[in-house]
Amino acid sequence: MKEKLKSRKFWCAIGGYVSTLLTAFYVSDSTITQITTIISGVGLLVVYVFVQGKIDCVKAEKEDYRNEKM
Repeated sequence: MKEKLKSRKFWCAIGGYVSTLLTAFYVSDSTITQITTIISGVGLLVVYVFVQGKIDCVKAEKEDYRNEKM
């Protein structure tokens, strides 16, 4: 599931699905735009947090490896 949360395609699919549902229920265009913008923003933050965590983890492993070599 973590891999899915990191996927930009997943968040685009969620936004598309939600906007389709909202259109089907005759929600106003401005409300649909606001909701899909919020979904996109949440997706962006989730992807950023996971990627930055991965980068920090790799950096820490490299530092540990260098310290062990000395």
